[in-house]
Amino acid sequence: MSCLTLINKFFLNYRLTSRGIAWLTCIQLLLWMLLVIIDYYSLNYNNFDTGIFANLIANVIHSGNYYSTILAKHGFSDHFSPNLLLLIPLFKFYPSFLWLPFLKVVAYFSCIPILYALGKQILGKNHYGTQIVVFLWLINMPLGRTLYFEFQPSALALPFVLLAFLFAIKKENLKLILCLIFLLGFKEQLPLIWIAVGSFLIFLQNRSKIGFTLIVTGIFLGVIIVGYIMPAYNTTNSYQHLNKLGVLEMIPEKLLMLLMAFASVLFIPLVRPKSLLFIIPAFSLSLISGEVVMTSLSFHYQDLGLTVMFIGLFYGVKEIDSIPRLESFKKFLGSILFMIICLGINPRQPFLYLYRHWPTSEQKNIVEQIQEVRAKLPTLNQSPTIWITDSLGPYLYESNSLKSITDFEVINQIKDNKNVLIIISPKSNNYPLNKHAIEELEQQLLVFVKEKKLLQSHSFLPLNVFSSERIP
Repeated sequence: MSCLTLINKFFLNYRLTSRGIAWLTCIQLLLWMLLVIIDYYSLNYNNFDTGIFANLIANVIHSGNYYSTILAKHGFSDHFSPNLLLLIPLFKFYPSFLWLPFLKVVAYFSCIPILYALGKQILGKNHYGTQIVVFLWLINMPLGRTLYFEFQPSALALPFVLLAFLFAIKKENLKLILCLIFLLGFKEQLPLIWIAVGSFLIFLQNRSKIGFTLIVTGIFLGVIIVGYIMPAYNTTNSYQHLNKLGVLEMIPEKLLMLLMAFASVLFIPLVRPKSLLFIIPAFSLSLISGEVVMTSLSFHYQDLGLTVMFIGLFYGVKEIDSIPRLESFKKFLGSILFMIICLGINPRQPFLYLYRHWPTSEQKNIVEQIQEVRAKLPTLNQSPTIWITDSLGPYLYESNSLKSITDFEVINQIKDNKNVLIIISPKSNNYPLNKHAIEELEQQLLVFVKEKKLLQSHSFLPLNVFSSERIP
């Protein structure tokens, strides 16, 4: 018996059983949940973007205004995410920005039972292909990066995207419409899912009437949200991300992005070419963009497209199932998936994230000191504008005057005798300022200390804390 045959027999017969998938799911879930806590103590959350969304929710709770002090603008002018307001009870029950990454993990793993339900509808009960799809979901490299990236409301939409397709397949039209309406509240690009589901109904379900209606409605709602609602909250009365459009730009990069996305699911959706007609619309945000980062799989921009791709994966598996000599495919399936696991040993896996980001004693000390600063804020006579570096910001997300240090604007605030509290840590992420810029900023702040325009506190080392009034 050859080594390849042994690998196939072991992997195919023992690893992709329901029990094996259940164990893998539990292990992955525990690791990702642990990573939520580990990242808290290793300073791996940032104002951009976790702090921004936590700050929005806190400001609604404390002042009733859906306003970002970090961006100095209404929340809807940046992203249309009214569903975030549903998280207010959680933040009131236990005030912590960790709700956001925690719920992102919950959303990701709640997709698994929905994938099983989809498998039952598309492939049939207890079909082996469902195990393949769920397995690829759990080890998918681009999805792993999306899961680890900074919080974005679209991450919470993933299970509802799958539910929309499930309702479409089961012809539960009322549930489908309600689900699609709910999806609109996660982010402004969610009308793309209306278009994707509509295309799916036309080309794979032969339900042209409702499919065409969803496509037209999705386009209309997208125009309303981006062209009218969001500009109404912007001081320029326009959609602020319009300058990022570039439909005919970076064509090679966009094609490479799609190639890598399909490679992450073994190109199986391409076995059913019609699947492209509903998968591609879900990637439209990146395909019409002129921004390099939006064509990358290293950020969150492909989360919706990747999720819809798994619907295509089911139909690819179904098509393979109908091909004669299927046994020849199964013969090599085990080794293919084994190689995918080997390729999956990369920084996108949670256990490797844990290894790389396990907090140092210095990082834990920084977290303790920032919590000490937070405890002192209510004792100040006046409420200062808090200027803080990127990875420290989320720990003070509840402040209604939180600002992220992205340039030297804080210097002008001091010159104008504004009441400020400045918190810097050269050992943390200071995006977008580099080490040299932070050192230069610190030198200027020390000059203000000598001129008695600022006070420097040495009580929170290794944090460098400067303030207009003495911190008790």
